[in-house]
Amino acid sequence: ATPSVGSPDTAVMKSTVFAVATLALIGAASAMAPFTYDCDQQTYFRTGKMTMEPSQGGAWSAGETASLVLHGSLKNRDVEAGTLQYKLYEYEVQHFVQEGNSPYFTCDNKGCDKTKPIALTLSNVNSKYSRYAAALSFTLPPKQASGVYTLTLWGVDQGQSPYDFSCNIHYNYTASA
Repeated sequence: ATPSVGSPDTAVMKSTVFAVATLALIGAASAMAPFTYDCDQQTYFRTGKMTMEPSQGGAWSAGETASLVLHGSLKNRDVEAGTLQYKLYEYEVQHFVQEGNSPYFTCDNKGCDKTKPIALTLSNVNSKYSRYAAALSFTLPPKQASGVYTLTLWGVDQGQSPYDFSCNIHYNYTASA
């Protein structure tokens, strides 16, 4: 027997079709997204929008330089010095595949100059509530196993503990192409 309009069988069929269509749209959007990220809100740095893209319009592939920028704002913190650090892991590889760091500002034996940013640019160097942009560039490594990566990024200022923030950025060469 053919279900009539409004019968429970028709409602179930419509719900199933809607659910499948919704999942297909979500899957397509996820496959198009070049990366996802999540950040822990630490005591002194609020994290916000993040961008990450291959430099100069290149492809998401080994050997390409990726540029990452995290935007946010300080929470009652006078940042005098610090370092942006990262470790890059590939799924199914036992150890991290790459690591690096960059000082927040230009420093010498007399201290750091917040007006000469390297990895951390403050919109107002005299404000404990300044907006910031934390920037990092790194070379995308050759695929060793899965091609699925997690970049762990964190910042540490002159206080050393706790971290200013920490983020996990997830990308892979297939979805990023």
